[in-house]
Amino acid sequence: MFPKIHEVNNPGRPVVSSVNSHTKKLSAYVDEFLRPLAEKQPYYIRDTSDFIRQLRVLGQLPARCYLATLDVSSLYTNIDIDERLTIVEEELEKTNHSRPSPKTLSCLLQKVLKLNNFTFNGEHYIQIKGTAMGTRVAPNFANVYMGRLEDKYVYQTEWANWLILCVCFIDDIFLIWKGDKDSFTDFSDYLNNVLPSIKFTHEISTDSVNFLDTKVLKDEQGYINTDDYQKPTDTHPYLHWTSAHPPHLERSIPRGGKPCQRPKCRWCNKINETQTFKSTSNNKTFTIFHSVDCQSPWVIYIIECNICRLQYIRKSETGFNLHLNNHRNHIKKEVNSCELTEHFLHNVRLHNFDNDVTITVIEQIRKDHLTIDQKKELLHNREMFWQRTAELNTTEWTEQKNRLGFHKVFYKVLGTENVYNISCSRRENSLILIGHTCPIQPH
Repeated sequence: MFPKIHEVNNPGRPVVSSVNSHTKKLSAYVDEFLRPLAEKQPYYIRDTSDFIRQLRVLGQLPARCYLATLDVSSLYTNIDIDERLTIVEEELEKTNHSRPSPKTLSCLLQKVLKLNNFTFNGEHYIQIKGTAMGTRVAPNFANVYMGRLEDKYVYQTEWANWLILCVCFIDDIFLIWKGDKDSFTDFSDYLNNVLPSIKFTHEISTDSVNFLDTKVLKDEQGYINTDDYQKPTDTHPYLHWTSAHPPHLERSIPRGGKPCQRPKCRWCNKINETQTFKSTSNNKTFTIFHSVDCQSPWVIYIIECNICRLQYIRKSETGFNLHLNNHRNHIKKEVNSCELTEHFLHNVRLHNFDNDVTITVIEQIRKDHLTIDQKKELLHNREMFWQRTAELNTTEWTEQKNRLGFHKVFYKVLGTENVYNISCSRRENSLILIGHTCPIQPH
C-alpha cells in the first residue's frame, strides 16, 4: 500500500506485483489485444509528448475559455469488474477479431482480475472488488472503460458542445472548456451522478492548470504554452543502476563520469561531469550509460585537446587515475609512449597537459563473471568499437600534427658534423636548439 502523500489525509494506493505470479503471462497475453482498443479511442493520449503535440495544433483559443482537469478518485479499486468485462467484450466484437474470440479474451481477463490473490502481514487475501495496480493489463483495461464512459456520457450529449479539447490518460482528463465556471461545475456534478462508484474531482483556471507532469499555460492572446510540472513532494530520486528494473528504464537512468572526491586526487577537477559526449570528427553525440569516477578500472576514456579539438580514445585496465598519471609523467620526462604524449611533446611550447585537456570516461566493463583475459579482450574490442564509431584514430593525430607544421626528419646543423633526428616547424624553417635559432637544411 503506497500512501499518496501529496493528497489530503494521505489515501492509500494498492499495488500488488504480478511479477512471477500465476496470472503474469495471461495478463500480458490479453493486454496485447486490449492495447489497440485503448489506442484507438479518440480521447486517448499515449504520454506527455503525445499530449503536447495535440496542444500545439490548437492555435489561438477563444478569449472566453477555461483550462480544466478532471481526476477519477480511486478508479482501479472502484471498477465494477463484471460490468466492465461486458464493455471490453463489446469493444472487441467491433474489431471483427475471431481468434481468439471476444468471449475467450473476456474469460481470460476475468481470471486475471478475479484471481488477484496476495499475502500481507502473514495473512492471505483475494481482491473481491476492482483491480489493483501491478498487473500488466490493468491500464489498458481502465483506458477502454474510460473511453466508453466519455463517449456515452459526454460526446453523445449536449455537453460536447462546450468542449474545445478533451483528452484522457487512464483516470486523468484534461479539457478546454468554452463555457463559464458555473456551467463547468454543472458538468462536473453531472458526471458525479452518472455512476455511483465513479467520482471526479476537478480544477479549473483561465490561465494555467497542471496535468500529469506538464503545466499548461494560456497567455493573454489565447495561445497555449507548456512547462514542466513537479509535485511539491517530489524528491527527485534516481534508480540505482543495479536495481531490478526493465532494461529500457535502466538505460534512461542519468549516468556519466564524476569526481571520486578522494583526498589528494589530482584529477577530480579535470573529470568532465556529463551524461553525453560528442565526437569532434563526425559531430555525433553519444550517451554514457555507466556511472564512473577517476578511480574506476576497466574503462574506455577520451582525452580531448582543447586547443586542437583532437580526441584520443584509449582503454585502462587499472584505475583510470593511474593511466592519467602515466600520461603526465611521460610528457614531463619527454617519453614518446603514444599518440597523446607525442602530440603534447611536439607542441610543448603551446600545450599544457594539466590545463589544456578535457577528460571524459565513456564506458566501463562490468562483467565480474569473466576471467581477466576475457575482460581484457572485451575491453580491447570496446576500445576499437568506439574508435570506429566516433571515427577517431591515430591517423588523425598524425594528420593534425602535419597540419600544424611539425614533422620528423634528419637535419644537419651547418658548421658541424652533427646530425639530429628532431621535429621542426616548416612554418619558420628553423631549429630551436638550446634557446638559439639556427638555419638548417635537409641532410
